Amino acid sequence: MKIAIHSRRFGLTAALQEYTLHQLRSALSHTRARVRHVTVRLCDLNGPRGGADKHCGIHVVVDGVGQVVTTSTDRDLYAAIAQAARRISRGVARRLSQRRTVKASQLHVAAQS
Repeated sequence: MKIAIHSRRFGLTAALQEYTLHQLRSALSHTRARVRHVTVRLCDLNGPRGGADKHCGIHVVVDGVGQVVTTSTDRDLYAAIAQAARRISRGVARRLSQRRTVKASQLHVAAQS
């Protein structure tokens, strides 16, 4: 699983990078074999003005099912990353589950023919 982290409007510290990698590896651990590539985009939307403007977008490419994308915005960038990681975990699991359901129904129809 390849992970790319991009930041806009602020410097990406080693601590922030390590936290992001840890959150993603934990969130995607159960689907790691199927995840081909992860792109994370971190941004401070309002710059120094403050507010709930720390944004985390995650884009995941999963073998056999395509792309899964989610975003999260919060006052705290670490909270936005954690929430987006939880969302992407659920999204990837849901997409893989849908794929298994479709395959199982296709096999059932083929067996009846």
